[in-house]
This record gives sequence, structure tokens and C-alpha cells, in this order.
Amino acid sequence: AETGRLMFNAPGEVGVGASSLTWVLLLAGAARVGLPLHLAAKALGWLALLAAGWGLLRLFGPLLGRLPALALALLVTASGHMLWFALSGMETTLFFAGGVWALVLYRDRRWAWLGLALGGLALTRPDGLALAAAVGLVELWDHRRDLRRLPRGLFQAAALCLSVCGPWFAYLLARTGH
Repeated sequence: AETGRLMFNAPGEVGVGASSLTWVLLLAGAARVGLPLHLAAKALGWLALLAAGWGLLRLFGPLLGRLPALALALLVTASGHMLWFALSGMETTLFFAGGVWALVLYRDRRWAWLGLALGGLALTRPDGLALAAAVGLVELWDHRRDLRRLPRGLFQAAALCLSVCGPWFAYLLARTGH
């Protein structure tokens, strides 16, 4: 927000100083409109916690029933660790919410949205690619007897995921060599 650059390091340093492009951009946008960063980070954390709870309800409702899924969502989101994460000013709760919603989209076979969600998850934390890989491995395992029956949407999701997060990883490689 202050420099218009993706770094807090000295200009001659190689690194970018952040592991979450999404969180940096959200906070920079909040600062740009005049919100104090500490309040913006807490508000974003709370919004992500609400999104995670709603996602857990959607994910487990069909499996457990509405009331047990609501209890599960409340137990998870009201746990001390999750509340601390939501107030910490870090992207942890946003990453969790994104992962939960990616699982909802995967279960519902909403391939294009899944690809966008997984790409966004990887921009929130690079470990988001692990969920993308897990989805691919599950589909490969499920269709191991006839790979021609892999859902076409899986390839669409993979392409969208890579198109969302690929430029960031290419930038990191060019900037840092890693």
C-alpha cells in the first residue's frame, strides 16, 4: 500500500517478503481505502471464519444432517485455536476457509469453480497446491482401471488452477530463482 511494490524488503534484496499474495493484496486494498491495517486484518479474519463455518455446514450437512453439521461447524469455528487464528492478522483462517470451500466444490463436481478456488488457495498459501494434487490423485485412483473415464472437468479445473496461480509462481521463480 505504501510503495506499490510486492515487498517489504530493501530494494536490493532478492526475496518478496510474503508467502501470501492474496493476504497482502487484501490488506493493501484495505489500507488504500483508509482502514487501519490491524482492524482490517481482524475483520478479514472474522469474515474468513464465518465463511469457514458456512463451508463446514455445507460440506457436512448432507453427510451428518443439518443439526450435527451445525454443531460441528460451531465447535470448529468457536475453538480457541480458530478464534486466535481469526484475530492473529495472518492468512490462516482465509486459507482454511478456502480449503473447505474447495472441498465443497469438489464434492459437488463444480470443476470450473474448483479450479479457480484451488488457484486462489495456492495464492493464499503455496501449500494450497497440496489440496489440488490430492484432488487429482483421488480422481486418478478412482479411475485407475480406465483413465479415459477421468472427468473432463478435472482437466478444466487443473488448467484454471494453474492459470490463476501460475503467474505468481513464475514471478517468484524469476525474482528469487526458486
